[in-house]
Amino acid sequence: MVIPVCSRLASVQRSINVCVTQTRAMSLSRHVLNKKRELPSLKSSYLAKRTATTANRLVLNKKKTPPGPKSLPLIGTLYKYIPYVGSYSMTDQQRTDTRRFKQYGPVVREEVIPGQVMYYVYDPALFPQVFSQEPKYPTRFAMEGFRAYRESRGQHPGFPNSFGEEWHKIRQPTNQLMLKRNVVSSYTRKQDIVAKDMIKLIDERRNDKNEVDDLLNILYRFGMEEHKIQE
Repeated sequence: MVIPVCSRLASVQRSINVCVTQTRAMSLSRHVLNKKRELPSLKSSYLAKRTATTANRLVLNKKKTPPGPKSLPLIGTLYKYIPYVGSYSMTDQQRTDTRRFKQYGPVVREEVIPGQVMYYVYDPALFPQVFSQEPKYPTRFAMEGFRAYRESRGQHPGFPNSFGEEWHKIRQPTNQLMLKRNVVSSYTRKQDIVAKDMIKLIDERRNDKNEVDDLLNILYRFGMEEHKIQE
């Protein structure tokens, strides 16, 4: 089944909110941090395990750093992603997240590249704690190739590739408008339509094993349509 982009423009907008919500609820969200800005709460108070009978109760350990794969000098944990050798995959994120969760629990610390620490948070109950501790200038991955291309031609790298004070100067003027409840809610109805369309399509493509082939492509289309919605 091919999803006509024009006919599903409404579906893509709704799908973004639903997708984000479901992704978090399904414990597939990640929080990326710079090593110098590790979350103090997650480091000193993290979810060490769950009991078999009370899956919703968090067992906290205040003396240990969250567990995770061993980081080696120079290569970090990249060895875990080597095909046929490592147990992680660069292309199958869901499988990798599932393995991390089963092996280390709801909070995983990984140093993929020496000096760059990442925390994977797989329990929705901890999301508020994570977001409440974000610094004034969030750290995130950049599209380095795109940034280098624009800078080599004397062009601004753009908002997605701006960081620190530069990012803050661009974002601050828009916050007054973007963070108003009535502005955000004006997109709710159309976003809801897009989200429901996506969910319906996923249900239609679900096989007898309760799996959906090429789900990533559906999510990409959802994201594209969601960003095109206008009131």
